[in-house]
Amino acid sequence: MVKKVKRPLHQPGFFTRSGELTIRSEGEESKRFQLSFSSETPYLRYGEEEILLHTPEAVDLTRLRTAGALLYEHGRDFMGRFPIGRIEEVRLDTENRRCLAVITFDEEDESAAAIRRKVEAGMIRGVSVGYRVLEWTALQKNETSADGRFHGPAVLATKWEPYEISIVATPADVTVGVGRSQTIEQEEMTMHEDEKTIDTPKTKEAAPTPQERSLEAPAMVPEIQKEVSRALEEQRRTAAAISKRCRMFGIDPSELLEKGLTEAEADREILRRLEEQRPPHTTSVQMVAEEMDKFRAAASDAILMRGGIRQEKPAEGARELRGMRLRDLAIECASRSGKNARRMDDDTLFRTVLSPDSAFVGIVTDSVRKSMAASYAVAETTYQLWTGTGNNPDFKPKQIIQISEAGDLEEVTQNGELTMDHPTDSAVTSVLATFGKTFGFTRKALINDDIDLLSKLPAAYVRAAKRGINRAVYKILRENPVMADGKQLFSAAHSNLGTGATPSVAAYQEAMGRMMHQKNLRGTETLNVRPRFVICDPLQYAEHAKMLRSIADPGAANSGAVNPFQGMMELVMDADLLGEGSTGSLPYFFAAGPDSCGTIEVCYLNGVEEPQLDFRMGFDFLGIQYRILHDRGVTLLDHRGLFKNPGEGADKS
Repeated sequence: MVKKVKRPLHQPGFFTRSGELTIRSEGEESKRFQLSFSSETPYLRYGEEEILLHTPEAVDLTRLRTAGALLYEHGRDFMGRFPIGRIEEVRLDTENRRCLAVITFDEEDESAAAIRRKVEAGMIRGVSVGYRVLEWTALQKNETSADGRFHGPAVLATKWEPYEISIVATPADVTVGVGRSQTIEQEEMTMHEDEKTIDTPKTKEAAPTPQERSLEAPAMVPEIQKEVSRALEEQRRTAAAISKRCRMFGIDPSELLEKGLTEAEADREILRRLEEQRPPHTTSVQMVAEEMDKFRAAASDAILMRGGIRQEKPAEGARELRGMRLRDLAIECASRSGKNARRMDDDTLFRTVLSPDSAFVGIVTDSVRKSMAASYAVAETTYQLWTGTGNNPDFKPKQIIQISEAGDLEEVTQNGELTMDHPTDSAVTSVLATFGKTFGFTRKALINDDIDLLSKLPAAYVRAAKRGINRAVYKILRENPVMADGKQLFSAAHSNLGTGATPSVAAYQEAMGRMMHQKNLRGTETLNVRPRFVICDPLQYAEHAKMLRSIADPGAANSGAVNPFQGMMELVMDADLLGEGSTGSLPYFFAAGPDSCGTIEVCYLNGVEEPQLDFRMGFDFLGIQYRILHDRGVTLLDHRGLFKNPGEGADKS
């Protein structure tokens, strides 16, 4: 009698795993096929979750590349240990965490060619791998792996090497992406490794060959074989489902599996235990995602703080991270995603973290967006103080209709009829245009730790966008364009061009009087539009400040003379009012409030005032390409809310 003692699971051993075959030809005429033969999908073996790690440090493909074989049924079929083809290429797909191989079938061998034809026809749908585990790592209940990706109870194969790939007739488990098989552990190959023999007899009959076994053991009746396969498959599916539910709530699944419970019975038992003990755990996936979001917010704020952009309430941890270089942040992001990046060269590191959904791309892009938002809010412009704001839904020309004020209500006599009023209207056209600029975050910027590229450069583009609106608004006042009625904006015909003079009570009086006497579109009613803003060049700021803030009249000889305009209007000064190269007199302007009379309107696409940021992975260069776009338009609405004094010595024209 031979007693066999199983070697513990954490010891090295030789195993097989199989799953549903996904295979594709590398071309219509090619005899090469590509397949996936392993992944990190968990498998329940001996009551414990078993996971093969697919990282460069864990899997060793050397033996499979140099001496690996392509077999059928691991050599347990009519072909024995003879290969049915050749393994051409083997590689580790680190992104999807699986192993891939390119194979060719032996066309000279009739049996191998027959297997290839059945694979192509979909009659054979299984693939399996024989491998040896050199090192296990056991995770106890509620314990987490070093990289944070796996949670106990489970055992991880942290060092393993595949020996051979087999085409098998039936996949072991079609309910998972790449299934696991425990059906046959290659007893004839592994007994001397996975088991210890005690009281071994002095003589032992030779094991029958596969051909002899096929003669001694008649094939199982197909109907019974199918029924057995279905039962085994259902048993594995149930065990996997119960284990998954138990892991979600921190419950050991071994006891439930030993009792042979159904899924419904297991659910009731899990619920009973939770009611007795504690509320459900927050899933580890949620915890990991929350931690990554916190790290991302802290890292982006740290970049801005290094770049000199003040953060009123930086994210928690930002101050601790602001000493890290960009390369250090890239290494940290790669490490948090399970990659060993500390020994990577710059090119490999940059390619590793350069994907649209990576944490590093999110961090630098968040930094750019925050820099843009902060800079837009503090840009040195003044147009927004006195102009109106519009909204265009698209880039089509938009007609802005101005309707005259309603006529007076008329007395209605007894049995009299109400008369219909017919307001007069006019229209101006508003058109949006797109303004933009592109820049890139490259490998060179990462190596050189170019923080300014992520903080100061986007801020400069945003300020330029807002200054562009400012120049367009004041260009209208400066250039005095011809309006739709054929007359210049500021003209005697519009009664909004004053007598040239320095700021004084008389000049202010003329502006206020003319504006308040403006007529509506029908020319019948007085609008009483009061000037709310005085707009001047910085060179004339002091004179206007005196006029608006002095209690006494600045121009009067008697200091007791009252200044009637003290505090009446708001002073706006802007250097864009005159433009570059202007000489001669200093004109100044008066404007009504945008809520009382339309003057100039700044329109945005769908009401979005801030420049927008787009990005994509670089195609012509290694890096991230950013694009800043600003959709806006500036439209002159009406002359009635504007008045110009051309300044002392200027002609009134």
